Amino acid sequence: MLKRKLLGKRLQRIRKAHGMTQKELARALGVKAPTVIKMEAGTGGPQFDTFVKLTEVYPDVAVEEILCDSLDTAVIFRIKELSERMNHLTEEEKKYLRDVARYFQGVMQKESTANE
Repeated sequence: MLKRKLLGKRLQRIRKAHGMTQKELARALGVKAPTVIKMEAGTGGPQFDTFVKLTEVYPDVAVEEILCDSLDTAVIFRIKELSERMNHLTEEEKKYLRDVARYFQGVMQKESTANE
């Protein structure tokens, strides 16, 4: 929970540094304002596709700046590398990757629910 709160504070700081309101960010991400409020409060983390959109809304912000306390250095390096590679993909290829990520996210959620 502490990591989510830290992530939320970073997201809030980044949003404010870009002069955006929560409603404006929600609109840019294609989500509802309560989703942004929950992310910033640390009661909900961004879904994969929302995280990808965050990197598009804030192209000047490094992935590791958003996630710095949430992931170890090796994972951050790998995400940054993948993010740079994604910049060279077509929109169709990006959509395919998001769909694959959503599929695996669903599988992981089902496994998590089954293990509870």
